Amino acid sequence: MQKTAIPRWFRSLLFLISLSLLQITVLVAQKTETPPREQIGVCLGKPVYRDQLYTNQNIELHETLQILFGYPVFEEYYQAKFKPTEKEIAAAIAYYSRDESMIKDCQEIDKLTQSELEEIENQLKRSDLKPAERKRLEQKQQQLQRELKNGALKEMLLMFLECWKFEKHLYLTQGGGGIRSMMFGEEAFDARFKWLEAQEKRGKFQITDPQLRTTFFEFWTDKNNRGRNITSQDSIQEFLEPEWLPKPVSK
Repeated sequence: MQKTAIPRWFRSLLFLISLSLLQITVLVAQKTETPPREQIGVCLGKPVYRDQLYTNQNIELHETLQILFGYPVFEEYYQAKFKPTEKEIAAAIAYYSRDESMIKDCQEIDKLTQSELEEIENQLKRSDLKPAERKRLEQKQQQLQRELKNGALKEMLLMFLECWKFEKHLYLTQGGGGIRSMMFGEEAFDARFKWLEAQEKRGKFQITDPQLRTTFFEFWTDKNNRGRNITSQDSIQEFLEPEWLPKPVSK
């Protein structure tokens, strides 16, 4: 069995969380900053401005464009069928639990989560907390309690399975095409490109700056040097029917 390095998965998970936090940040900025602001497009009927193009050493321009335009469209498109079934979750946990190093790393993550929860609970004991801060801490407390109840392995596999089901859906409904192996699973980049083009034509988003539009779409082409392209039929079949997937019961 090929081992998967959990710390890389965890960094990927933290990065996705940071994308959500960045979305919140830019929405707040949109409300508080004063004009004039240069509009670069629209997403789900809301204007997007150039000053929202946040970048640093960890987040590049093409990634920020996905946050501002691609991620909200995916959130709206999300379908219940992308949610992993209990059978799929159990099968994936059983498969990946065979990797002792993975289990050990997940146990370390659980310890960190427990420490963070204890810190949050200590803060909640303060009597001088403002209502908004108390609410934020209570929400964080509930999140950490859920993560501990599930365990780090299950939490990460839930995200992994959801991503896989979405990518497989795109591959099967958008004419197949190229697949890229990433640290958090496979990515049907040709299919995602076609899907995003279709969403753009439907008016779900519009990037009015031609250069930014090119950068946005090149993220989903082989021009983007990300991951490793999958070309063999065996690898493509493994993407569609992974080894951990429950096998249908023969009658």
